[in-house]
Formats: sequence, C-alpha cells, structure tokens
Amino acid sequence: MPDMNKNEGRLFLEDEHFKILADHSPNMIFINMRGRIIYVNDKCEEIMGYTREEYYSGSFDFMTLIAPEYRAHVKNNFMMHLEGREVPPAEYKLLTKSGESINAIHSTKLIDLEGEKAILGIITDITERKKAEKLLGESEQRYREIVDNSLVGIYRTSIKGQILFVNDALAKMMEYESPEAMMRENVMVMYKNPDDRAKLIRRINKEKRVDRFEVNLLTKNGNEKKAILSAVLDGEVLSGMIMDLTDRARLEESLKERLDELEKFYSMAIGRELKMAELKKEIAELKEELKRQGKGLKDDIS
Repeated sequence: MPDMNKNEGRLFLEDEHFKILADHSPNMIFINMRGRIIYVNDKCEEIMGYTREEYYSGSFDFMTLIAPEYRAHVKNNFMMHLEGREVPPAEYKLLTKSGESINAIHSTKLIDLEGEKAILGIITDITERKKAEKLLGESEQRYREIVDNSLVGIYRTSIKGQILFVNDALAKMMEYESPEAMMRENVMVMYKNPDDRAKLIRRINKEKRVDRFEVNLLTKNGNEKKAILSAVLDGEVLSGMIMDLTDRARLEESLKERLDELEKFYSMAIGRELKMAELKKEIAELKEELKRQGKGLKDDIS
C-alpha cells in the first residue's frame, strides 16, 4: 500500500489555494469517503445539476451519478483503491439530475483524510468531443460512400508512381477486380505512352495543378481508354480525378462518320437535283422545238 500523508485530505478541504484552483477548473472534482461525497467543486454543480447541499446530504448516493451499466465497474475500482491498488483512468457515462447522459473520463486517487481513506476524483466531460468524433466519423463515411460510388475515378499516387489509393469506379474503369488489386501495380503500366506520364510530372512540378490532361490509358486486359485527368501536387503525392472519354470518343467518331455519309449523300442529292433541273429544262426546250417544227410542217403542207 502506498504511503499517504494523513494531512493530505485536510489540505484538500481547508487550503484556500486548492479551493480557488478547484472551483476554476474545467473539470469536476470531488472527494468520496465511505460512499458519501464530502467535497465537490463548482463544476460538479454546474454540469451535473445537483447543489452542494444535495451532494453533502447523508442520503445522496454517489452511484446516482453513474449510468447503470457502469456502476459495477465503478464499485470495483473503488474496492481496488481501498486495497491500495492503482486504478487507471476510465471512460464512463454519467447521468445528470435532469437525466441527460454525459460521456466522461474518470480519474481517481486514494488519499488519507484525518486517518480515514477517501477517494479524490477528477471527471472530465468529453461529451462534446464525442459528438465531434461521431460527426467526423459520419462525415468521413459519407465522403467514403461518395468517393466509392462516384462515376469518376479518384486516385492518389506518389511522384515515383506508387498507387496509394483508387476508388471502386477507377478500378472498374481500368478492369481490375478490386481497388486493392490495382494498388499493387505501378501507375506506369497504365500509360499507353510513358512520355505522357513524364509530361504530366513536368507540368505538375511546375504548376502544382493540372486540369484536363488528355491521355491514353491501358486497362489490365490491354484495352485502350481515352481519358482526361486532373492532378494536384501535395508534397510528393499527386491526387485527382480521371474521367473515361472512351465511349464519348467512340460516339463522336461514329457521329463524325455518319455526318460524312450524310454530307456525301447531300452532295449527291444536290448534284442529282441539279441534273434533274437541267434535264427538265432540256426536255422543255425539246418540246418547244418539236412544237415549232410541227407548226412549220403544217405551214409547208398548206
């Protein structure tokens, strides 16, 4: 059992410096003796909602402050203290007077108060931190879902070509069975023309950001993809997006071929129309000539 100063507890209760520090502490501070609370600071009143009179009444049960699912654990820690064993800080849920649940870290120490054992406790309210962590986790999850379900490929690579991250869309675009499988490759195997990668690196080192960089890529199965990518340099890491233009390029090529056909057909149709006009004119002229000839023949007979 560790040595304890018999005046330690009295100093806690009577020293004005302790009281000033305790009442200005952002943490809740209390002293528990034989299950009764004999000292609380201002934060205990402010956060938990009980008055000092209520805390100090002989009928107040310290376990009222502990959420039911943690009470057995807290009692066990108190017993460990009374046996002289060290108890590490633990995270509990507390219940305020109004029934609100609070997340807290509970640190305790065994002290001697006028020859009797007592427990000095410091409680740190981490409720807001927990809420922030939860919101951050939810935000990261939503971001992950957006990235994984994106129709655009998203990537991170090192300057040297190590693939650090790809989303599902990019792995599917490049015909890999999973992002993990694609991340085992070096990015150079995906460039049809290695000079395109060198050109990208030169530009990104100079400009730190590259937009609408057109490139031909090769999938795992050797199929060619026309793509446009963006890249941002952060230290030694490139990150950005890749958009597959292959289908659009094929559509544009198909439309161009169709347009060429239509233009040829139009030219033929226009040419044919002009020829038809000329033929109609020639027929009309022949008819007029025949009429004149027929009239002349009649005149000669008469």
